[in-house]
Amino acid sequence: MAVDVLGVSLDEVMARNIAKLRARYPEKFTAVNAMMRDLAAERQILEGGHE
Repeated sequence: MAVDVLGVSLDEVMARNIAKLRARYPEKFTAVNAMMRDLAAERQILEGGHE
């Protein structure tokens, strides 16, 4: 329902989430990267900015 309300496809939501996670963990998950996130970059990706 949320994707319909937002007017985006599920594929787009998944692609943006994957891009966000790649920015957060470029190599692999680490506790340091999880704590030292670049929230501005993640927000830009989620809002359709640079991917």
